[in-house]
Amino acid sequence: MHLDKLELLGFKSFPEKTNLKFSTGISCIVGPNGCGKTNILDAIRWVLGETRMSILRGGKLEEVIFSGTRDMKPLGMAEVNLTILNDRGVLATPYNQVTVTRRLYRSGDSEFFINKVPCRRKDITEMFYDTGLTSGTYSVIEQDMIDIILSDKAEDRRHFFEEAAGITKYKQRKKEALRKLENTAADLMRLEDLYTEVSSQANSLKRQVSKAERHKRLKDEIEKIGIELAIDRWLNLEERGSELKVRGGQIQAELDETKSKINVLELDREKTKLDIAEKENSVKAKREKLARLTEQLHTIEKNISVLREKTDNTKNRHHLTLNELESLESKQESLHAEIEKAKADSEEYSNQVRSLERQVEDGEEKLSGMTSSAQEISNSYENIQTEIKSLSREVTQNQESQITLDLKYSTGLEKIDEIRREIGSAEEELNSLNSEKERLQNSKHELLEKIGHTSEQRRSNLDQLEQLRNQQDELKQEQEKLSSDYHHLKAEIELAGKVIHQYEGYTSGAAQIGQIKEQFPGIIDTVANLINPEPEYVNCVQTVLGELSNYFVVDTKETARNLLAYGLEQKLGRFGLIILENIPRPSEPEISFPTNPNIIGQLSDYVSSDEKYSGMVKYLFRDILIVRSLFDEPGLEGFDMVSPQGEMLDFQKSLAIGGTEEILLVGQKARFDELNQRHNEIEINLETISNEIRGLNKKQSELTTLIESDADILTGLKEELASISTNLSQNELKIKALSTQLAEKRQAGSEIENRIKEIDSEKTGLDQVLDSKRTHLSELEGRVAHLKERLNAATLEKDEFSRSLSNLKMKLFSAESSLQTTENNYRRLTELQIEIEHSIEEKSKLLGQLLFDITRFTREIKSSEEEIEQVYKQREDSSSILMQAEGEITGIATNLNNLDKSLKQLRQKSEELSDRLHEINMKMNSHESQREKLAEETLDRYNYDLNAQSRMIRFDDDERAEKEETLLQQKNKLESLGPVNLLALDEYEQTKSRADFLKNQIDDLNKAKDDLKTTISRINSTARKKFLETFEIVKENFQNVFCELFEGGEATLRLEENADPLETPIHISARPRGKKLLSIHQLSGGERALTATALLFSFYMVKPSPFCILDEVDAPLDDANIGRFLKLVKRFTEETQFIIITHNKLTMEQAETLYGITMSRPGISQIVSVDLKKRGERLDIEEELADQDGEEESPQGAGGTETEEAQEETEQEVEVNR
Repeated sequence: MHLDKLELLGFKSFPEKTNLKFSTGISCIVGPNGCGKTNILDAIRWVLGETRMSILRGGKLEEVIFSGTRDMKPLGMAEVNLTILNDRGVLATPYNQVTVTRRLYRSGDSEFFINKVPCRRKDITEMFYDTGLTSGTYSVIEQDMIDIILSDKAEDRRHFFEEAAGITKYKQRKKEALRKLENTAADLMRLEDLYTEVSSQANSLKRQVSKAERHKRLKDEIEKIGIELAIDRWLNLEERGSELKVRGGQIQAELDETKSKINVLELDREKTKLDIAEKENSVKAKREKLARLTEQLHTIEKNISVLREKTDNTKNRHHLTLNELESLESKQESLHAEIEKAKADSEEYSNQVRSLERQVEDGEEKLSGMTSSAQEISNSYENIQTEIKSLSREVTQNQESQITLDLKYSTGLEKIDEIRREIGSAEEELNSLNSEKERLQNSKHELLEKIGHTSEQRRSNLDQLEQLRNQQDELKQEQEKLSSDYHHLKAEIELAGKVIHQYEGYTSGAAQIGQIKEQFPGIIDTVANLINPEPEYVNCVQTVLGELSNYFVVDTKETARNLLAYGLEQKLGRFGLIILENIPRPSEPEISFPTNPNIIGQLSDYVSSDEKYSGMVKYLFRDILIVRSLFDEPGLEGFDMVSPQGEMLDFQKSLAIGGTEEILLVGQKARFDELNQRHNEIEINLETISNEIRGLNKKQSELTTLIESDADILTGLKEELASISTNLSQNELKIKALSTQLAEKRQAGSEIENRIKEIDSEKTGLDQVLDSKRTHLSELEGRVAHLKERLNAATLEKDEFSRSLSNLKMKLFSAESSLQTTENNYRRLTELQIEIEHSIEEKSKLLGQLLFDITRFTREIKSSEEEIEQVYKQREDSSSILMQAEGEITGIATNLNNLDKSLKQLRQKSEELSDRLHEINMKMNSHESQREKLAEETLDRYNYDLNAQSRMIRFDDDERAEKEETLLQQKNKLESLGPVNLLALDEYEQTKSRADFLKNQIDDLNKAKDDLKTTISRINSTARKKFLETFEIVKENFQNVFCELFEGGEATLRLEENADPLETPIHISARPRGKKLLSIHQLSGGERALTATALLFSFYMVKPSPFCILDEVDAPLDDANIGRFLKLVKRFTEETQFIIITHNKLTMEQAETLYGITMSRPGISQIVSVDLKKRGERLDIEEELADQDGEEESPQGAGGTETEEAQEETEQEVEVNR
């Protein structure tokens, strides 16, 4: 499987459709900085699902869309298509070729496709899980990722190990499972709270059902009476409405008759207005005709005036033209004489020029001969002069060489003395360094012993701290449980307190008596609060007492009478009283009960109270048996029996069942005391646990201080150890360097002595050469002086003749200028003569035309004067006809005024009738509104539709008053019930059903929670196993590949001990041969790049990625390391397709395919053809691309990445095969 093709449109700096066809093996993408190479890498990442803009080198997602340049508008969409050959079936799809498409619009909308079928981004990422093709895997490596692989944050490189181990999908599933588990826990907590609330609501609603039923009976009776009264009122309103309707009909008839008369008169009025309009239109036409005739008169008069003015102007022009013609004829005669004179001057100057030209030609031929002779002498002079200069330079150079040799000789002697002194100093320093090395090694050994002792002490303290934390966690769990019980008891105490002190749960009358108990000293308390049954028989006592549990016990009859009077006065609710002094003392002996295993005992034996209330207890519970079952009763006929469940059977065999679901009034006081006691005990336990936790916190704080102190000590010791180790390493390096330096200095001294001997020999030879050159230079200087004298004489003669020839040329130039002036004057006069002749001909023609115009204008003036007389006569006739028509209009207007007066009277009458009709309609509407309002109120209040009713219910005044009184009484009774939940029964059933449903939901969620925990455990187990297996293989591969890149080097990977492999950081260490490094950060840039490369290919040996993109990873490598890097790359080309973005020429040499990226237009990247065969070397491709870019290098991609971007839609494609 490998990348087959990449298509870009509108992505970053590629506005035009661009195709790249990838081949297997190694491909290189090259080009100058800022041309858009890395945008190719960004496009591949983006189409594979990358959304992090920090990775895509931008700020917002829309910045990947081409944003325009000076010459090209921004685009509205970016699209990238990546075609992958799935020939090995690595992808989980049946297709051999898969094309992934991603499209983004400026609106923010995105589209994803697989083989042109719409899909989700998640579908694309899941298809590539654990294949090495996702956007964040080790298939794409940049220079920045080297820092990530080798960073201090060891967890940064974990992603690569997980991808190689194939556990990315497991981690994703675990992440989803944990999210579901968290959501499930939240849902479970919410449902449990909801279940508690709904259960409480169900219990409360059960107590409200009987009250709701009584409310319903009263409401039905109120509704029946209310409907009858509404029907009576409805029929009364209907009768009054019928009477008003008859009156309104009579007025409406009279109004219609009046409106009919108004309509007839309005028709007559409209007809009269039409007549007036027709007459006015006729008058308007006559007025327009009169105006047209007047305008015509003005136009004719204006034309006559214009014609007369034209005639005068034409006569003036005729006179002027005649004068101009006479002047032109006079000029023609004088011009002929001037032309003849100019012709004679021209012939004279022409002869003079020909004579001077022959003299100049002879002079130039003689000057040329003199120049050639002088040039020959000059050339000989220059040659000898050049030879002298060359020889002088050689002499100077030899002299400088002689000085240099003297300087080198003296410098060499000084250097030998200096080297001897440095050797002595270096030997002393070497002895000192060896002593320092021994001291540092001893200090390092002592520090290691201290670090070991402190680490052991710190581990011991950490173990103690962990034990204390475990104890504290156990105490906190117990504290949380007790705190929960504490708050639960507090709520129960508050509820019991309300029952005891505020009489909550009692009848309204009993509760009201409880509130005024302090006003009547004779009121003791309720029966329920004065007795104390044993807990297991509370239901029995509650059932037996029934309504009596709400009764108040008073001391005397007087108190009872006062209380009853107060209740009537204040209109209190129903309440019951037990008068203590009236309770009879038992006179009969207790009945003996038969022996029966079903009998538990007599109920009065299980109820206690104060001694003064014991008689009341015996009276209330006398002769009542507690039995295990009511239906297992042989021999118990005639006895009242009650079961512990609260079921009661009296001797008459009528069954009563206690309400265990309601608030029990009996036993609440004892329960209140018991709850308070338990509450106090829990409060004491909570205080004890809090003290213990505070003690543990104090111990933890002390241990933490000790641990932190040990950590500080360890840090100081480690820093000191690191400093000593660094000093020791530096010491060893200095010793090695100093030893090397000593050997080099001894060698240098020997070489300098040999060089001094060679310099002495060179000086002797140079002196001999210098003497010979000086003799030859003297001879040449004598020859050059003779040639200079000859050259000066020849030059002087040539210059004098040249001046004479120049004077002759000046005379020739003057004669030629005079000839030119004369010829120009002759031509000008000839042309002027022709112009005058042409003007005379035109002026003659113009005189004839002007005479013709004067005659024509005179005829037109006469014709216009005749026409104006006819128009005057027509205007007078039209004026008299207009006056007649205006008189007719005045008569018709008088009739129209009479009609308007009659209409006004009828309209006043119509308005009066309309007002009366409106008044009746308002009353009818009022009755109808009252009926509608009554119907709406009846429908809203009683759900009874009066509009559809057919009952005839009518009351006289007495019956109506009686009904209204009954209705008021029933309403008061209904109001006295107080707030009632009318939907209690329905709500109770719904709430109970909902509580059951919530219980089932809680059970289902608990099961789902357990299933998720099992799934997470299974995922962790599988992922941990696969990760550890892969880690060991990668570790071994890394060691082997590192040794291959760095012969004799060492490298390893390790996980932290006693830590979860899926979470613990992964540490890396590497040491090239001959180096002692404490951290991988001490590696050079090239060594770091090769170390990261070794780890990368260790992953490929475990799980090869189908392709690998390397973005300038080879930049920090020198030529030697480039060779090792490329050798390693070629090893993996059978399994992996490599695409390398590079500037390195050695890397380009290994490529099977080269892609050149250029920016021939500002901000627009293109792929261009480069003919490497004609150039002979592929290594010049970057220089060629840079030349094509010219001066434009503004790397700014879409929204500020690598280019400024552009437009146009042309498709370029290139593949430069090797």
